[in-house]
Amino acid sequence: MISLLELRKIEKRVSVYLLLGIVIFFFFDYSISNFFYGINSQTKSLFITLTHFGDSLYFFIPSIIIWGGIKIFNNKNKIFGTIADISLFVFFSILLSGIVAQISKHIIGRPRPILYNASDIKALDLLNFDSKWHSFPSGHTTTIFAFIFCLFFLFPKIKNFLIALAVIIASTRVIIGAHFVSDIFGGVLVAYLCTIFVRNKF
Repeated sequence: MISLLELRKIEKRVSVYLLLGIVIFFFFDYSISNFFYGINSQTKSLFITLTHFGDSLYFFIPSIIIWGGIKIFNNKNKIFGTIADISLFVFFSILLSGIVAQISKHIIGRPRPILYNASDIKALDLLNFDSKWHSFPSGHTTTIFAFIFCLFFLFPKIKNFLIALAVIIASTRVIIGAHFVSDIFGGVLVAYLCTIFVRNKF
């Protein structure tokens, strides 16, 4: 069960994080988007490759295969049991954060950078089911950070390396023009809160 002290720490982190995200939304989002919009596709090719590591299938399939394999062979070894639990932890963290992110995308209806750069659209279109209006939050960012936060809680000694890796992959979403910077912030927040929720259930 989560402690009151930890809850207060989480609230403080989220508050500071939200404030930073709001500042970026109002003052930096569109200028950063314009900068990367002008970069040619050849320069972006590496980032287009890296961005696929935020695809949820890369995490869903291995986690289920690992968990299912251990259960099928009914291995009583504690180490294998722990690996099975970790696999479920990863699976449900990514699943929950993905569901929250997708629901938020449909409700908020923020235009992606390609629409903004084409016609200077800044308004939201609530309850929009067109993927071009699903900019906030970033789904790929939500996925990679949900996975990284799982590892973060399990292996805190390498947390700086893990966060740096997630930041690199998430930043590709901005570089290739799929999202604004504040969309990345939104994805990280969703992943963080959902992973903490799942962690406490486990």
